[in-house]
Amino acid sequence: MFEITGDDVALLNDGDLRSLVALLCEAELRRRGLPASAVTWGGNQTAADGGLDVRVSLPAGTPIDGFVPRAATGFQVKKPDMPRGEILAEMRLAGTVRPVIQELAAQAGAYIIVSATGSTADGALANRRKAMADAVKDIAQRDQLALDFYDRGRIATWVRGYPGLKPWVRDRIGKSLLGWQPYGSWAHKPVGSDDSYLADDALRIQTGSTENGDGVTALAGLERIRDLLGQPGKVVRLVGLSGVGKTRFVQAIFDPVVGARSLDPSLAVYADMADTPDPQPIALASNLVAQRMRAILVIDNCPQELHRRLSELVRTAGSTISVVTIEYDIREDEPEGTDVFGLEPSSPDLVQKLVNRRFPSLSDVEAQTIAEFSGGNARVALALAETVGKNESLAGLTDDGLFRRLFQQRHEHDSGLLLVAQACALVFSFDGETVTGDESEIVRLGGLVGKAAAEIFAGIAELRRRDLVQQRGIWRAVLPHAIANRLAAVALQNIPWATIETQLVNGASERLLRSFSRRLGYLHGSKEAVVIVDRWLGPDGYVADIANLNGFGRAILENIAPVAPAAVLDAIERATRGPDSETMRENGRHLLRLMRSLAYDPELFDRTVPLLASFARPEADGARDEATDAVESLFYLYLSGTHASVDQRLRAVETWLRSSNPADRALGIRALGAMFEAYHFTSSYNFDFGARPRDHGYYPRTDAEVLHWFESALNLAGTLATADHPVAPAIRALLADKLRGLWSSAGALDALERTARGIAASGFWREGWIAVRQTQKFVGQSMPEGIAARLDALEKLLRPANLIENVRAIVMNRRGIGALDFDDIYGPDDDIEAETARTERIILQLGEELAHDADAFATLLPELVGAEGQLWLLGRGMAQAAPDRGALWDVLVSELAKTQESNRNVQVLRGILHRVAEHDAAGADGLLDAALLHDTLALWFPTLQSAVPINSRGMGRLRQSLASNTAPIARFHVLGWGRATDGIDPCELADLIVAIADKAGGFDVAIEILSMRFHADRTQKNEPSPHSLEAGRELLRRITFGDKNDREDHRLGRIAQLCLVGDAGASIAHDLVGKFLEATKDHKTQAYYHDDLVKGVVKAQPVVALDGLFDGDAALRKSGVRAIEDMTHMHGNPLDSVPDDVLIAWCEAEAAIRYPVAAATVTLFRRPDEKAPLQWTQAARMVLEKAPDRVQVLAEFLRRFRPRTWSGSRAAIIESNVRMLDELDFGGDAAAISFVEQAKKGLADAVAEEQRWETQRDRGRDERFE
Repeated sequence: MFEITGDDVALLNDGDLRSLVALLCEAELRRRGLPASAVTWGGNQTAADGGLDVRVSLPAGTPIDGFVPRAATGFQVKKPDMPRGEILAEMRLAGTVRPVIQELAAQAGAYIIVSATGSTADGALANRRKAMADAVKDIAQRDQLALDFYDRGRIATWVRGYPGLKPWVRDRIGKSLLGWQPYGSWAHKPVGSDDSYLADDALRIQTGSTENGDGVTALAGLERIRDLLGQPGKVVRLVGLSGVGKTRFVQAIFDPVVGARSLDPSLAVYADMADTPDPQPIALASNLVAQRMRAILVIDNCPQELHRRLSELVRTAGSTISVVTIEYDIREDEPEGTDVFGLEPSSPDLVQKLVNRRFPSLSDVEAQTIAEFSGGNARVALALAETVGKNESLAGLTDDGLFRRLFQQRHEHDSGLLLVAQACALVFSFDGETVTGDESEIVRLGGLVGKAAAEIFAGIAELRRRDLVQQRGIWRAVLPHAIANRLAAVALQNIPWATIETQLVNGASERLLRSFSRRLGYLHGSKEAVVIVDRWLGPDGYVADIANLNGFGRAILENIAPVAPAAVLDAIERATRGPDSETMRENGRHLLRLMRSLAYDPELFDRTVPLLASFARPEADGARDEATDAVESLFYLYLSGTHASVDQRLRAVETWLRSSNPADRALGIRALGAMFEAYHFTSSYNFDFGARPRDHGYYPRTDAEVLHWFESALNLAGTLATADHPVAPAIRALLADKLRGLWSSAGALDALERTARGIAASGFWREGWIAVRQTQKFVGQSMPEGIAARLDALEKLLRPANLIENVRAIVMNRRGIGALDFDDIYGPDDDIEAETARTERIILQLGEELAHDADAFATLLPELVGAEGQLWLLGRGMAQAAPDRGALWDVLVSELAKTQESNRNVQVLRGILHRVAEHDAAGADGLLDAALLHDTLALWFPTLQSAVPINSRGMGRLRQSLASNTAPIARFHVLGWGRATDGIDPCELADLIVAIADKAGGFDVAIEILSMRFHADRTQKNEPSPHSLEAGRELLRRITFGDKNDREDHRLGRIAQLCLVGDAGASIAHDLVGKFLEATKDHKTQAYYHDDLVKGVVKAQPVVALDGLFDGDAALRKSGVRAIEDMTHMHGNPLDSVPDDVLIAWCEAEAAIRYPVAAATVTLFRRPDEKAPLQWTQAARMVLEKAPDRVQVLAEFLRRFRPRTWSGSRAAIIESNVRMLDELDFGGDAAAISFVEQAKKGLADAVAEEQRWETQRDRGRDERFE
């Protein structure tokens, strides 16, 4: 679909051929980071030109190769063929080598002849090169001169490396792809006008990043987009109102005279969706990715759905393309994996410069008048300037007068056309081609103004000629918005509401009504629009029953909300208090983003935030709640989407924090945490709201405003953190979590120190001290000396002052041993291992001290068995120093029994056991014997037993624990951790694993223990025990195939690979494959749930696996093939691990059946690396080569050329696969050759049909305005 062949090159005329070679040279240099200015060309193609048409002149020694082989390279470009005689005549004049060639030889350069007509096979090419060598044989530096001859085929190959030049070639030879263009004047500047890009220092590009505040300049935005699009796999979306210059801006991305680091224009391929491109963008992008061609796609007027699909395709692994899409719809959410940039209207000064440049006859006053009227919209300004004739003046014209001039342009006033425009502008877009039938939108638009469909149709055509209506497929829209909104506002004044309601509401299609509501949403300044929206939102109104709105109703509500935000808020509040309030709690969650937009205005913030909060749900297990996220987003310093004051926000936060409801307090903590955020800001929310002027929300302009923000938040936190209130611990933990950012970025050190001192005065603040230590460790070195000194002083103030505080600070530290360093307290160390060892020593020492401090021990006792931290080490230290270990154990066990079951932690007991066992094995056995019979400890017995090396006596206790069913079976997982089974007799371990598997819920536990045993064997380079292997085989016999469990499948795959090797595993492997196929056939499971297991079986028993998968009747073979296909699609082909010789030997046993099966399942081709082209696998080649009937094998290959599941364009994938047939050698097999030739024709037809279907489908969903 996008190929250039030698025949295409042959159709170029002389001048275009020379230009093509020059453009290719420039592209070649850009790709290598070399200046394209080193390429020169010009002159008449047939003139006496010194012998060079294109010249590359790089500094001597510049490394370069490929199509431009030397730093000094000259091209002689000739359209006619160049046989030997012509070559000699071209290179020598009057018997002497041309001076320019001698010059290239002296520079150790290259001389290349390009011929578009000639097509040379290897022999002919060698003859031409010989002729070139003969021509220069008598010059001194002939051995330094590189010579070559490029025929049309080699030029076509060169072009194929630069997709942006393909449409250029096609355009020159009259074979343009519909709607696709190379780099050029995409913005359609008038011929002869100055098209250099105009920019100023105004902040026109919105990046959604707080570091850019209200935006960046156009040039800064340009550089950022260049950096992104220069990387394959990147996706950019540029949005902005119609007419603000988006297309011209993207064009500048490739313009070398604008800014720095311009992108290579030879990579740019452009399409405007309004031009109905064929192929559609998805098909072309898929084709480029399949061929691993580097390109940058520019898709103008790209709807959101098309952008989403392009983004998914472009971001796939190994993608070679990047894409920038352009759209005027600024309402949409940020698409996944996309960097979104917003282009704001130009400054009046910049628009005036543009008008002056395009229309130099206009005075500065008139240009200024036009610029101010345009509102920064370049298209509106240029269209208005176009209406000013010679000796005309705009002086004294009102805005209405300027608008009439803009609409009429240089035509006579046409009241009928104005009515048509007003009717069409009442909807955001409309079907502009269907003129008959009840569903005809043109008929309904005509009904608004009393005109027949034919007259409306003709009026739309005239409006298109005036560039006031745009087209995408069958759809039309009045644009730019500035014009459409003005026309629609007047239409609402002039057309009775009853008429509008009849045509656009009652009986109209949902699509047309939605489109009308969307236009209403842009008319907040229209009194008539406000009346309509108030009516719809009022009692018995069209969308009054908000609690029960369906998706269509919610879309209407969201569209009209910008017209009357307060009325929308009234309606939502009524719904939450009404009889359907429970329904509203569920359905209202669809309106969270709308409610967030309502909070923009300070006047509505105090009402909106409690409303949003009422939809928040408790968050458990790390799950995020959308309503909570929306509330939190309103409390950030930047990108909050609201202009509510600091005091307003803090009032809301304080209300939640002081609430008796834990859910409210949790929400308050989230909101306060957002207010504490000091350096990382981002947002996925949309900040636009109809046509209302909106920004990203409050943005502090001075350091004083930033300081006020953080001081206010810290003052509230300080008050509540020391209060006798349930929220106080959460606030202290929050402050600790945010301390590093607050200290290094907020600039509110006085308030932060004051808050910290206040908390410290009420007791030891463990989290705060740890946070200060972390801040010192990670950012202390980069702080100014004075700031660092203040931090050091704060650390000393917060530092633990006694044993209890030290234990809480250092041991009860959930961040782990490596979270702290103690350089200035206990001495410096230089590396992580030394630091960790030092911390361990400290904890052991604390344990020893605690064993001798009865008061501290009593205070900490509940935490020793009910908290988190490094309690194992503490237990070791306590056991080492305790005067009576038995008494210590008894006290801890007694406290454990009193602790709530969900909070119990036996790590301190494990530490004691470990220390006791090192010096008193009998004593440890005694403690464990007693634990086995203790009501509380028996529940934790496997955990306790694993704290010491497990001997035969320990195995007996584990068997007894298992038999008693006292400890939950999941607690036996601990035997798989920390090499707990290293000392266990292999036979005893195997028996225990099988016994665990016998228990309900024990199969997964047994698999983990055995899998980790094998892992330990591998790391210690030990052979697995025969007993372990037999246990693995026993577990594999018990497998049942059901739900997806990736972790279990991975472990089973490892077990199968080890345990099924040899004769002992053959029958089990066969039965396992049979059960697997039966389960997939009966839909009890999916094949790809068990790909690791199947891979393990195949590696251990390749022949048995092949037999099990594919022996039997045709139906069973089909099931096996389908299972392999499913696994291959999701996780890779399990059969890849079958050695090629084994596969062929298996096929040979029943060649007629098995070779076709192998052809249906073996991996056909792969890429050696992500950037390399596809290559046939050796296995596929061998199957084809050895098969007795190659046609059967080829038939299976070709069946697989048409994927059942795919991403992107299926036609492009099939086309890419078909090209692979040219790489095969059929060894003279006439039947195979004939079959392939016929198949290619059929596949070409299939590709064409698929392309037609894809084009029709994509046009239906991509060529629209909404």
